[in-house]
Amino acid sequence: MCNLYDNERLKGKDYHSILETLEQFLINKKQNPFDIINFCLLNDQINPIIQIVLASCYYYGKWVEEDEHKTFIYYQKSAEMGHAEGTFNVGECYDRNWSSKG
Repeated sequence: MCNLYDNERLKGKDYHSILETLEQFLINKKQNPFDIINFCLLNDQINPIIQIVLASCYYYGKWVEEDEHKTFIYYQKSAEMGHAEGTFNVGECYDRNWSSKG
């Protein structure tokens, strides 16, 4: 899943498009796309890309309810793991004042 994410980012795709691609990938593998949240939550401590995927899910309300604070939290976790996209998106969340919600 992380490789697919990286490949889609290299193509210049945005987070929403990547979530759609991940969904199609899982459907083609005959897996429930909603399971992506469980997979991410089980692996969220070890991979900054998983944090980005979770943040994107909460941002767009894909497979979960939209939640600005959780979006911020998962981008922040990614940033703390040294991921540049996570760091950039933490700044975006601060700009939107999402860091203080919760």
